[in-house]
Amino acid sequence: MTMYPPAPVDKLDEDNPNRPGWQPDPERDGWERWWDGQQFTRWTHKSPRPGAAFDPNWKRAFWPGPNLDARIARYGLVATLVTFFVQAWITTAEVVGLGFADVPTIVGSIVIASIAAVVTIIFGYRGMKRADRLGGRASAVAALTVAVVLGATPLSFLLAYALMGFQLY
Repeated sequence: MTMYPPAPVDKLDEDNPNRPGWQPDPERDGWERWWDGQQFTRWTHKSPRPGAAFDPNWKRAFWPGPNLDARIARYGLVATLVTFFVQAWITTAEVVGLGFADVPTIVGSIVIASIAAVVTIIFGYRGMKRADRLGGRASAVAALTVAVVLGATPLSFLLAYALMGFQLY
């Protein structure tokens, strides 16, 4: 693989061969390695298959590479989804009269869902800001979007609960 001298950070563009991103791994066929603009890093993954259902560049954007914040946001996306559906199940069961959950369980599930969403929002935003340099923009944006949308529900429940003087009934 041809090595090019490092480019100034403000001159990074699509045509620059030194732009940070996934490049064919010079050591293993069928793999890609993250190029940080100056050297290859330890981050690798299998190359997208030609003719795959999604464009390789789209699939590549979901690999966070060395962007730790985007990786944490990706895990936060899963935590946000799980905690959102658990708290929705618990609160809905109480509202429709199944009554299997007591007040501390209801409030606890809402608090945990809110915390998961807020943490995911923070790391999604940070991952998005670092994506130009480190990759992982799609992971960070997806996590941030889902956390904002799903995080609004438990946070609004907490606000309503506080406005009712911390009394459910």
